[in-house]
Amino acid sequence: MLRVTSLPNRSLNRLIVGLVMVLVIGAPLVGVLYFLDQYRTPGPGIVDRDIQVAQDALTQNPNLLNARLTLATAYMKNGRFADAVSQYDEILKAAPDANAALLGRGSAELALDKLDAAAADFQKVVDAAVGGEMANVDPQLESAYFSLGVIQVKNGQPKDAVISLSKAILIKRTDADALNLLGTALMQAGEPKRAVTALRQATALVPIDWCEPYAQMETAYTSLGDLAGAQYAGGMVALCEKRPEDAKSTLGPLTSGTYAVDALIGLGLVAEVQNDTAAAVDAYSRVLTQDPQNFAANTGLARVGGGPSGSPAPSPSSSTTSGS
Repeated sequence: MLRVTSLPNRSLNRLIVGLVMVLVIGAPLVGVLYFLDQYRTPGPGIVDRDIQVAQDALTQNPNLLNARLTLATAYMKNGRFADAVSQYDEILKAAPDANAALLGRGSAELALDKLDAAAADFQKVVDAAVGGEMANVDPQLESAYFSLGVIQVKNGQPKDAVISLSKAILIKRTDADALNLLGTALMQAGEPKRAVTALRQATALVPIDWCEPYAQMETAYTSLGDLAGAQYAGGMVALCEKRPEDAKSTLGPLTSGTYAVDALIGLGLVAEVQNDTAAAVDAYSRVLTQDPQNFAANTGLARVGGGPSGSPAPSPSSSTTSGS
């Protein structure tokens, strides 16, 4: 330790100046050095680590099919579809009937736009599973049907797609993607009425932040000459596109007509987006006066704190008063 009191005045002045310079220049430098000490170059991500671990395992034992499946799956996540196909090929040489590998290779081929090869793999899964005891609840069979539907829509075969997707939905009725794609296929097949049914089922499962089914629904309603239905769907597209005021002005006039319940649910969702609890409670409560068991209204009311799901909701007048 330097004893400042023992230094001559000139030395003391130099020390003071030096300390000031340390504070002016050194403090930022200390900050930089601290940052460099604390900063660590990001290591490989989870997928990259999975790839490395699986590659290391296969280097030691090329016959580990589980390692190949892990590697193929990681390649898929990493967008390395051709590499994934190579790994699935090796698995299928050893186990030609491995459904997981067939589905994986088919998905990789689909991503590479090799539609015929993908369809062949998915069809193998269908042929193997369709007569099985658990076929009506088989998730791999459902996936194969859905993927065939995707290919058939891409190939301009909407009627075949309708069949494949309908079979997928029989296995998993809550597959919103399959329902949406079924709506697409039905529109292409010239059946807008059935398309509306499928699309409404899809949006019942995923009511917000999914524009595609509402946009298709608007087109379907328009082709049917149902202007109110098209207006409802258009309002929901506006909500999905983050235009809540447009959605509100579009849905508002529909609250007393055929699409009153739909419009009110939509207005409730708009109110939630705008953090207007009173308006949301009012909209959902008005639905429950017409349909007390309405799932969307009950769950919406529970979300905004208007009452537990499934319990009697406050009347529209009381909820409006309480929110004023």
